[in-house]
Amino acid sequence: LFSPFLVNSLFASAILVVLYALLRRAAPRDPWLALGGAAVYAALPAIKAVDISGLDQTIVNFFILAGVFFWAKASEEELNSSLWAASVAFLFASATRFEGWFGAGIFECWVIWRFVFPLPSLPRRRLVAPLIIPLLFIALWSSWQFAHFGRLEYYAYHRSEALLGRDKIYLERSPGEKALVFPRLLAQASPAVAAFALAGLL
Repeated sequence: LFSPFLVNSLFASAILVVLYALLRRAAPRDPWLALGGAAVYAALPAIKAVDISGLDQTIVNFFILAGVFFWAKASEEELNSSLWAASVAFLFASATRFEGWFGAGIFECWVIWRFVFPLPSLPRRRLVAPLIIPLLFIALWSSWQFAHFGRLEYYAYHRSEALLGRDKIYLERSPGEKALVFPRLLAQASPAVAAFALAGLL
């Protein structure tokens, strides 16, 4: 259980760097705004709880922020490398959690818009790879789901499996159950790591 905690700590630190760089790009004349924004993010108890929990939410947050940063950089500077970097970041985001699918979808809408209404400095041939790369995992996952379960979505399948075991899926649990399920599992699996995580919140 220490490995997820360590990985999340590294990604949480990387988020602060990317967030600072993104805010600096949004407000280049006010460096204190970027520093304050990163500090507020780091100080939020809910963010700290997720970062030390071992959940993959921190990882997907990093890739989404990185995708937005390189997307903004590509939009302003029209760099092909930044466009590729944004595409790869959204690909990893979509492969980490389903929230990444929404980030990839929004980015794809922009790519399609630029494909339909291209700029002289951004021809259509440069948009082919960014149009495909973020969708690779989504297409692979959906194909696997359809091949194994006969449907593209998984909620109905897992719900039926949970009902057979007289249980319910995570999304249907009460807010209290959702808030306590992972801390309870962490405390049961390793009380020492749970105590260390609690101390990190303080």
